[in-house]
Amino acid sequence: MIAFRARLKEERIRKLLLSSVGMAGQKSVQLLVSILTVPLIIGYLESEIFGIFLAISNFGQWFIFDNGIAEGVKIRLIRAHADKQRSLIGHLITTGLVLLTFLSILIGFAFLLVMPSVNWVTLFSANSLLSSEEISYAISILIFIMLLNIPLRLLREIQTAEQKGYLFSIFMTFSSLIGFVGVIISINVDLGIPGLLMAQYGSQTFSLAVVFFIYFKNHKDLYPKIESFKWDLIPPLLKDSYILVIFGLSRMAINGTDTFLVNLGAGGEVAAKFALVIRLFTYLEMIVSFVAYPSWPALADAIHKGEYIWVKALTKKLVLGVLIFSAIGTGGLIIAGSLIIELWTGAQIVIENKMLFVITGLYMLLRMLSSAFGLILRAFGDLKIQSCAIIVEAILHIGLGYYWLIQYGIVGFAFGCLVAVLLTRGLILPWILYRRVGELK
Repeated sequence: MIAFRARLKEERIRKLLLSSVGMAGQKSVQLLVSILTVPLIIGYLESEIFGIFLAISNFGQWFIFDNGIAEGVKIRLIRAHADKQRSLIGHLITTGLVLLTFLSILIGFAFLLVMPSVNWVTLFSANSLLSSEEISYAISILIFIMLLNIPLRLLREIQTAEQKGYLFSIFMTFSSLIGFVGVIISINVDLGIPGLLMAQYGSQTFSLAVVFFIYFKNHKDLYPKIESFKWDLIPPLLKDSYILVIFGLSRMAINGTDTFLVNLGAGGEVAAKFALVIRLFTYLEMIVSFVAYPSWPALADAIHKGEYIWVKALTKKLVLGVLIFSAIGTGGLIIAGSLIIELWTGAQIVIENKMLFVITGLYMLLRMLSSAFGLILRAFGDLKIQSCAIIVEAILHIGLGYYWLIQYGIVGFAFGCLVAVLLTRGLILPWILYRRVGELK
């Protein structure tokens, strides 16, 4: 029995490491492609229109409403794998795909009804810079791609639940490379913002479709089919999902509105500067996710099986590792961020406001730590308090950020974001995690 448990732990650690390495490889390629494409797109669009392009991209993120249902399916898949219920896994996958496809169609119809009544030029502060037709066309392409991705992205959750996220990461690496080639073609053929959006986001859809096909070709017993759909799974999935939907929407309000709000309140050029500063720190956050994201399914599996000593040890290592790495990385970017952006954009965008880097750096440091704590707490099944905290944070983030943007400029917006995370997740999540770990006996 002892030997079996030891092998089980070794297998769990092996999968965790493979998932971390796979995710690191994917995100490294994604990071490299992003670094290379930003100066190309700025040179093609110029800084003010580049800010509008980023605001449109941010807007598109709001149409990925699958967080709740997909996360709910993943949580139940983790339990089904732990209990070796193969038939239940197939039922969950098929039922989840049907729900997500229906949701995608529903959102698509709602968008078609609302789109004609929206003045897109005014919404994106693009007067005299872009025509209404170009913006409408760009948004339509982006939303169509996002809606296709809603059911396809369930595969990430399926493989994460299997603790095989590294396989998904390996295949999705090609998405970034295809997107990079697409951006170069769009610029050379002069396809404008619609072409750039098609290149960057359409490559994801293509890669997801390929990975989707390969997965179910190799797992024929899990292939979605009519008899695998179970009506009785819908109520528990929706019950699980309503908290996760609120959680996901609140996260999108925090992560997906910054450039849009800054563009609305201060124009495209200021939005471009803020977006680059945020993106610089987001690259650091991306590196933290290499370890934090793949860890929580392993922790959830260990908690489910009562291996509390292992859970405590891994949690301590994760918290200390994320804290030390994030603090060192943030300090370095605060000091060298201005120079990095100037070199990165070929001096097309220069940001001399040092306080912007300091405030944004502190904000992103707290965000990285809070996200890591939140992922660990998911393994404990603790989402209600997290959801309450992140809802309040989203309200403060948008309200304080936009108000102080108008009053004090871009530094005011960054300070509003910092205050929002500090008063909510920054205080509550460390306390909850400390209590949960202390309760393990």
